[in-house]
Amino acid sequence: MTRDSEVVAEPLTGRAGGAERFSREEASAGDEGISPFGPRSWMVRGTQSRRPCLRGRVSRVDAHGPAAAPMTSVHAERERTPERARPSAVGAPDLSDPSGANAIDTPVRPGTNRGPPGSDPAPDLSTARRRLLVLTSIGHFVNDGTVFFVPVVATLLASGRAASPFEITAMLVVYYAASSLLGIYVGHWADRSGRPLELMALGLAILGAGMGGFYVALVLVSGSAGFAAAIIAAFVVGFGSSFYHPLGASLLQAGFDRRQLGTALGINGAIGSVGRALYPSLFFLIGLIITDNSAVLAFAAIGIAASAVVASSGPGRRPANLPAAGTRSVPAARQAFTLGIVTLAAIAFVRSAATFGVVAFLPTYLQLVRPLWPGAPLGIEVTILYLGGILGQPFFGALASRIDIRRLLSVTSLGSALSTLGFLLVGGAPAVAFLFLTGFFTFSAFPLLMSLSAEYVDPRSASLANSLVFGLGSGGGMAIGPLIVGLIIANEYAHLSIGFAAMIVLGVAAAVAVLMIPRSGTQRSRMPLFG
Repeated sequence: MTRDSEVVAEPLTGRAGGAERFSREEASAGDEGISPFGPRSWMVRGTQSRRPCLRGRVSRVDAHGPAAAPMTSVHAERERTPERARPSAVGAPDLSDPSGANAIDTPVRPGTNRGPPGSDPAPDLSTARRRLLVLTSIGHFVNDGTVFFVPVVATLLASGRAASPFEITAMLVVYYAASSLLGIYVGHWADRSGRPLELMALGLAILGAGMGGFYVALVLVSGSAGFAAAIIAAFVVGFGSSFYHPLGASLLQAGFDRRQLGTALGINGAIGSVGRALYPSLFFLIGLIITDNSAVLAFAAIGIAASAVVASSGPGRRPANLPAAGTRSVPAARQAFTLGIVTLAAIAFVRSAATFGVVAFLPTYLQLVRPLWPGAPLGIEVTILYLGGILGQPFFGALASRIDIRRLLSVTSLGSALSTLGFLLVGGAPAVAFLFLTGFFTFSAFPLLMSLSAEYVDPRSASLANSLVFGLGSGGGMAIGPLIVGLIIANEYAHLSIGFAAMIVLGVAAAVAVLMIPRSGTQRSRMPLFG
């Protein structure tokens, strides 16, 4: 049978014949048959028809060889048809083989993408995107459920092990500092290795190990040994938490075009918020059945199990712009330090210090200073805070494709500060509402920061750039905020409301400072600061 057509992939690089270069906006202007998986062009070469996808060029092929003709984006828009083979994303076969081993000699049914003869059909783009969103959402659920349970562990140590405010502050600072500083290394590691899914699985396993360390501190040892175990566990959990956000965000940035990215990040963030909300409630429910501290061991098992699920799906299954290890051309690390990324990281630092100075001590405040109502279970109180994020993240993520993200960052920073103020000033049902609104505005950072981060850097440096924004920026603020509050309360939990008031002022300052962030899409915003 004469080979009728074959689908090949070519990078959008300079080439004889005048290959066209397209912008991200042009590439996202089509239907779901267009690959959003990074800077690659897809084209169909055939002897009988010209059927290109939006990105790329058409080559007329006959028995004597190709004669390439460049395609403009207008021509591509007119010529593309969804009935032919569509590029798959995660888990696709290698379609760039010039030998023709992957030739497709018959039209492909819509919704499928055939690989080599005799192989199973690869998933279409919508299936690949859903699969990518599911895997990253599993990671986000476990990551956020675990790391946001750390303040609850601090409360357990304070109430059950009589840990002093100094010891609790030291543990929180170690945890947040490890998450912030080690995230830069993890991001650069992921960019160079091209293995974001595998590294994300490793991070989940480390989180599980850290929760096992907290179980040791809560149950098996006490005194100075218990404090040492808590510090070590805090460092391990901090290291494990440095993996997910930069890696999960870079995977979603590669897998979704600009119009869909905010929504995808919002959905993904909402699943993370479900983890935050569910873990305290699970702790409460497991405590009713067995013992409170048994839940900590259960969370360790969940982290390891989630790691196994992601790892089993990860090897060899990555978006097209994340090639296999050893084939990547990665810019120098300094190229990630653009004006936009550095400014965004600085704003994220101030915003995060303001919000997490409150969030880190809020369970202790509810348990030891002022519960929402007499006898209120701690797990239920904390869940109310985290429920706000379940609605807030998809809401603001969807708005990110319609409204200037800088405005959304300013509004959410101010909303978080004012909601915290309302919570401190009132009691009863209004306090419950303000606690919910605090979570609604506070936990919107992920979809907004990561949507904006994608506009300021080369996609090949995305993981490192995300680490700078969400690791060094947000993570650094997470470390400094609790430290400031710990210094203000001066070893007295009764002074927590004063520390919270200071964080409210800082939150208003962060809302104003958002105006410093450069507008996305400008050459200035993507300019490296270090050559």
